This record gives sequence, C-alpha cells and structure tokens, in this order.
Amino acid sequence: MFSRRRWSQQVTLWIIWTTAVSTLLLFLLVACQQAQQGGEEPTQPRIEVVAEGLLSPIGMVALPDGGLLVAEDGTGKDDESAGVTLITAGGEIGRFISGFHSG
Repeated sequence: MFSRRRWSQQVTLWIIWTTAVSTLLLFLLVACQQAQQGGEEPTQPRIEVVAEGLLSPIGMVALPDGGLLVAEDGTGKDDESAGVTLITAGGEIGRFISGFHSG
C-alpha cells in the first residue's frame, strides 16, 4: 500500500507528465497544420451583395442546393412585416414565409 505522501508524489508526477505530453501534442498539431498549409497567404473573404430591399435581416442559413434563407425582423413598426426570404442558387428572390410580428 502507498503511504499518503507517496500517493501524493505519484499524482503530482502524473499531472506533470500528462501536461508535458499534452503540450507536446499541441505543438506538433500546430506545426503539422502550418506545414500542411505550405506557408501560403490566406485568401481574403469575398463580399458580394446578393439581395437588396430586405427588412432588417437578422439571420441567414445556407441550403444544400446553394440557396439561402434569410430571417427578417421587419420594419419594427408593430406590424406583421417580419418573415423569411428565400434566395435561390440562381439568384431569384421571394418571400418564403410572411406575416410574423415585427416590433
């Protein structure tokens, strides 16, 4: 049986060892990722307007076919102008769901 002091030393060594191994693995992961990227410059994000006239867009989700669903908060004038707009992959825009409360 281990004495309390010996057990404490074993736990401390185990913590030091696992910390050292974790740190080494982290450094290796970062080095592999940098080597895989080949030192290329990161590409700049492309900004493109795909729809105008939306009423306070507050969220967006990409669809599997390349389209987008855009959640709109509406006019904010205590009316029923909030909803969801569908933007197809071909660029067609139409209201998918209308009549949510705004404001």
